[in-house]
Amino acid sequence: MKIKDITIPFGSSGNIYLFGAVTQGIVPILLTPFLTRNISTFEFGQISVLNSISLIISIIFTFGIPIVISRSYILEKSKKNKLDRLINQITLLYLIFGVIIFVIYKILGYSTLLFLSSGFIFAIYQIVLPTLRARNQANYFAIYSIVNTLLPLFLVLFFFNFKINVLDLFFFVSLISSFFGLIIAFRKID
Repeated sequence: MKIKDITIPFGSSGNIYLFGAVTQGIVPILLTPFLTRNISTFEFGQISVLNSISLIISIIFTFGIPIVISRSYILEKSKKNKLDRLINQITLLYLIFGVIIFVIYKILGYSTLLFLSSGFIFAIYQIVLPTLRARNQANYFAIYSIVNTLLPLFLVLFFFNFKINVLDLFFFVSLISSFFGLIIAFRKID
C-alpha cells in the first residue's frame, strides 16, 4: 500500500487537517527530550502539571461551546454572523480574564490563580480550533494546531536561559499562541 493510496480519499484539505492533528500529537513527544535536558525535572513537572490542569479547566470554561460552534456552522448557516460575533466576544473576554487573573496571581502569589489564568488562555484554543474546522479553514486549522502545540514548548526551550520563572514563561508563550489564534479566528462582522 502506498501513501498516495491512503491520502487521496481525504483530499487536500483533509490531508492538511490530518497533518495538523498528527503533528499536534507528535511534537510534544519529539520536544520532550530537549526540554528535559534544558530544564530540571522539577520544572518539567511544574510545566506538565500546569498544562494538564489548565487543559481540564479550559474544557470546563468553554461550557460546550466547541460543540455548539461545529453544529451551528453546519446546521444554522443563516446565523453565521451572529456566531462569529459571539466567538469574537468570548475569545476576547477569555483573553482579558486570563491576563487580569495572571496579574492578580503575580501580586498575591496563589498558584490556583495561575491555573485559572492559564485555563482561560487554553479555552481560547478549545474554541478557535473547532471554529476553524467548522469554517472549512483546513490550512489555518493545521497551522494553528501546530503553532499551538509547538510554540509554547519551543519558546520555553529558547527563553529558559533568560532566568524567567518557568511557569511565568509557559504562561507568556501560551498567551502568544492564543494571540495568534485570535488573529486567525477573528472575523469582521458586517
